[in-house]
Amino acid sequence: MPVIQENILHYKVDIRSGRFAANFPAYIHGYNKKDKHILTCVFFENLESVLPENKRVDAVVTMYFYMNKFSLVLDIFRNESPLKIVYDTKGKDCTLITELEPVGEGE
Repeated sequence: MPVIQENILHYKVDIRSGRFAANFPAYIHGYNKKDKHILTCVFFENLESVLPENKRVDAVVTMYFYMNKFSLVLDIFRNESPLKIVYDTKGKDCTLITELEPVGEGE
């Protein structure tokens, strides 16, 4: 199965401090309609690091971002519904997708 798609209905945020925050200070976890963990967004503090390749292990997709994208990604989780994860198992490309929305929505 080359492409996996699943709706994200719930999320939680994990902000770390101390020695745990040295490399990965923040995470956003996504859950499906059965409250099954299906996505982890990992945020790197060091902008000079090369981001790891996206992966899927035990039905959980992991996406990697630099910390400067945290607010943008969190905003998508907070304000967009429905939100979907699309993961290409061959190319390991991963995308968060919203549905079509009217221009000026929420203005």
